[in-house]
Amino acid sequence: AIALLSAFWWVPALQRETRLAMFLTPDSLVGTGAALLFALLCTSVLPDGLAVKGTQMGEAVHSHFAVFSTISLVSLFAALYGVNRFILHGFMNSADEHSCYFLAECIRQGKWWATSPALSEFFEVVHIGNRDGKWFSVYPPGWPLLFALGLQLGIRDWVNPLLAIGSLVFLFHVGKELWSWPVATLGIAIMSATPFFLFNGGSYFSHPACLFAVSAFLYAYLRWAKQKSVLWASLCALAIGYGLTTRYLTMAAIAAPFLVYEF
Repeated sequence: AIALLSAFWWVPALQRETRLAMFLTPDSLVGTGAALLFALLCTSVLPDGLAVKGTQMGEAVHSHFAVFSTISLVSLFAALYGVNRFILHGFMNSADEHSCYFLAECIRQGKWWATSPALSEFFEVVHIGNRDGKWFSVYPPGWPLLFALGLQLGIRDWVNPLLAIGSLVFLFHVGKELWSWPVATLGIAIMSATPFFLFNGGSYFSHPACLFAVSAFLYAYLRWAKQKSVLWASLCALAIGYGLTTRYLTMAAIAAPFLVYEF
């Protein structure tokens, strides 16, 4: 925690020495250190009675879990949809989203690309290629396939919120399997409250689709590790394959350690 809190001093020095622009910014490291320090203080300072009350509250939630989870998931969907409609205004705010939308519209027409328009040099767009008479997205087709389905059904604003919620369901079962019901519940609650999750879940980015593939893979892997069945192995492969066609570097980085461990 102390090392993270002092990131304002050592991160710039490290960047100067290595001449590398790191993704880890000082403020994010300091925030993580502050969170860890706060947790340590709570562990040592807060009275044991709070822990007892927390346990009692958890037991009450557990006894009415079906009602609690239904209300929570419906509320979360409403929050994600609200972010899409009232904060992001249903607008694709980045070239990445527009490129995926371009490919989704091509897929709806049964194509992987569109024919370049006349005077195509005047239609150069970021993240959309224009070569040899073909106008195409530079991104893989995993997310645009689902996006195209949402467009076809008239529910384009629902697709990412549904994928985000589906991911939480898988991750809850993963957490419950690896740790316990309270840990899984608390972890999912914290995750669903983060701005990164809410804004991506309300956007048209490919992140929720990739998260869904990753969470499905983790859940299928745990089932396969216990049962060694062909069904769960096939679902693992399907999830990895779809993840690779969505955000290939992310999926490869997550799946590779499992493959090395098993083989």
